[in-house]
Amino acid sequence: RAVGLESRITFLGFVSDIPERMAACDLFLHLPAWEGFGLVVVEAMAAGCPVLASDVDGLNEIIRRDQHEGTLVKLSDKAAVVAQLRAFIEGKAGDETTLERARKRAEVFSFKHMFDQYMKAYREAS
Repeated sequence: RAVGLESRITFLGFVSDIPERMAACDLFLHLPAWEGFGLVVVEAMAAGCPVLASDVDGLNEIIRRDQHEGTLVKLSDKAAVVAQLRAFIEGKAGDETTLERARKRAEVFSFKHMFDQYMKAYREAS
């Protein structure tokens, strides 16, 4: 409210249709100082939502910088964060090629893929 954003931001509370809501978003912003594993980022990528995230361990293993699967920024570089936000707002980021790469990358973290990899490891070990 202090900066006049109440007409542009809505806190929804509990919702059960996460993939549909994420798919409808213009941007998924996730800027933690650290992250163990960014499942919420994988979910946004799978839903086809452009992602802007902190360049921290856990997230930079999901969004690979050299594969253009999303946008990573150093949280300490405030100017870069603002510049990337501006690029999204102006429609200069999150093109369809990036979104398709992100969707494919998210498949690596799907239950089916992980299950198949575990089964492969068990077969190789026995």
